[in-house]
Amino acid sequence: MSSNVRNKKYNYLILLCAMVYTVAYIGRLNFTASIIDIIDHFDSTKEVVGLIGTFFFLSYGAGQLINGIFAKFYNVKMMITVSLVSSAVINLIMPYIPDINLMKYLWALNGVAQSILWSSIIKILGEYLPTEYMNKSIIILSITVPIGTALAYSISAIASLLGVWKIVFYVASILLALTAMIWWLCLGNICKTISPIDSLNDTNKLPIEQVNLADKRRNLGYIISVVVVACIGGAFNNFSKDGIVTWVPSFLKDNYNMPGYFSILLTLLLPLVSVGGVLVSQGLYKLIRDYFSVGIILFAYPQLA
Repeated sequence: MSSNVRNKKYNYLILLCAMVYTVAYIGRLNFTASIIDIIDHFDSTKEVVGLIGTFFFLSYGAGQLINGIFAKFYNVKMMITVSLVSSAVINLIMPYIPDINLMKYLWALNGVAQSILWSSIIKILGEYLPTEYMNKSIIILSITVPIGTALAYSISAIASLLGVWKIVFYVASILLALTAMIWWLCLGNICKTISPIDSLNDTNKLPIEQVNLADKRRNLGYIISVVVVACIGGAFNNFSKDGIVTWVPSFLKDNYNMPGYFSILLTLLLPLVSVGGVLVSQGLYKLIRDYFSVGIILFAYPQLA
C-alpha cells in the first residue's frame, strides 16, 4: 500500500472522529441552548430547568471515569455506534416528555450514553495513528467543541425564531442517527487499509528499553503535581465555561429585554472566540515547548481575569 493512500486514511480517521464528536455536542448542548424557550413553555423556573443540565453533567462525569477505565476492553466501532444511536433516541423522546421534572432523568441517560465517546475516540486514535499525526488530531478535536457549540446554538436560535423549541431535539436526533450510520460504514473501510500494527511499527516511538528508562527518570512528585493542577484547572475551567454558555442567553433576555433568538445568536460569539484559544495555546507551546507551563498559564489566566 502506497504511503499516500495510508496518509489519506489517517486523515479520514481523524475527520471521522471529529465529525462524531461535533455532532455529539449538538445532541448534548441543544437543551442548554434552548433553556429560555423551555422555561417559557413549561412556565418553570431557572432552578428547575438548571437541575436538568446538572443531572446530565453528573451522569456524564461519572460515565467518563468509568469508560476511561474500561475503554481498553471496548469494541470501539460498536460502542460509539451504540452511544450515538442511544443519544439519538433520547433526543427524539425529549420533546414528548409532559412533565419537566421527568426530563432530568432522561437527560441523565443522555449523559451516560455520550460519556462513552471521548475515551473510545482517544482509544482508536491512539491505536491507529502514528506519532506524526497526533498533533493534527489534537488540534482538530479541540476545534470540534466550539464548532459543535456554535451549531447547537444556531439551530436553537432558528427554532426560537420559529417559536418551536422542539426542533432542536428532532434535528439532533436525525444528525446523531446519520452520524452513527456513517461511522459504522466508514470505519470498517478505513480499518481495512490501516491497522494497529502500523501504529505499533511507528519509527518515531522510543524502543521499549528507552521508554522504560525514560519512565524511571520521571519524578513521581512531578507527575502528581501535573495531574492535580490539570484536574483543578480543568474543573474551574468547565465551571466557568459551562456556566457562561448556559446562562448568557437568559441573562441577556432578562436584563436587556432581547428576543430569545437574538440573545442565543449573541451567545454564538463565545464558541467562535474559543477557536482562537486553540490557536493561542498552539502558539504558546511553540514558544515555551513545555506542556505543563502552557497548561498553568492557560488555566490561571481565565481565573485571574
